[in-house]
Amino acid sequence: MLHEGEYRGKRVYSKDVVKLFTEKNEFGHGLGWQITTMQDSAGHSMTAIGHGGFTGTFGAFVPEHGVVFVILTNRQNLGPKPNGFYNDIRMLQRGVTQALMSSLYRSQ
Repeated sequence: MLHEGEYRGKRVYSKDVVKLFTEKNEFGHGLGWQITTMQDSAGHSMTAIGHGGFTGTFGAFVPEHGVVFVILTNRQNLGPKPNGFYNDIRMLQRGVTQALMSSLYRSQ
């Protein structure tokens, strides 16, 4: 999805498909992807496009920086809580994403 659907000079996705994946629809998502504009503590903002899995895995890409990252976790290791739900790891995902953002802006 980076580089407008090309990889090493070969077209993998058409530009129209990339547009479907990466532009917000009426629900605020791309086709199959969450689109989030985040801001770090210094006020820099960037758009991350990602998708999470049930076990807590999370993958995202930041088109403006050409960065892809994956967080591999398994929130099911401890089993469900007494209320039947698994641990919420969104704070971990946000924290890693925020740290990545800050790192990208410091390196510029």
